[in-house]
Amino acid sequence: MVAMYPSCRGAMNTKPVQSINLLPKDPFLDTPVGRLLSWSSAVGKHLIIFTEFIVILSIASRFKLDRDLTDLNATLVQKSAIVSSYGTMEQDVRAIQQKTTFLSQTEKQGSIVRALDVVSSKIPRNVYLKTIQQKGAQLQIAGIANSADDIALLVTTLQKSPQIEKLSVSQVRNDDEKEMGYQFILSFEVKS
Repeated sequence: MVAMYPSCRGAMNTKPVQSINLLPKDPFLDTPVGRLLSWSSAVGKHLIIFTEFIVILSIASRFKLDRDLTDLNATLVQKSAIVSSYGTMEQDVRAIQQKTTFLSQTEKQGSIVRALDVVSSKIPRNVYLKTIQQKGAQLQIAGIANSADDIALLVTTLQKSPQIEKLSVSQVRNDDEKEMGYQFILSFEVKS
């Protein structure tokens, strides 16, 4: 008794297999419009599958992008805290700069006051000051003296003063008839 399996029976039988289509072929599919519709439905299936693939990829990538966004927000909060902590330090630095500027200006004014004290103590009796100007570190005084000897005495006493340096006489003249005496302009710097 030999048992025959269905797969073995077909191997013995060499007849070609015929397929039977129970649905009749529609003559509409042979027309150009029918072929176009058949082609578009086949392409449409592929487009729908491709679109679904893209949607699945976008949903999967959404999880990664959400995680990146959460990380960036956490980093932003940390860096904002660091920047705000530097804000008070920056305000302190600016306040110190303003105080330093004020002190340097006050120191310059103090040197001018010292210079005026020195000059006023050295002025002879017959010398009168008209203007005092400051140009950077240099002071310029203009005045009137009764005689050229009084101007010479002023220059000599200022030259001997240890607080005054770079003394120069810019101008001495006696051409104004309204004012009696000699007009002069002296320039010098005061040591700090």
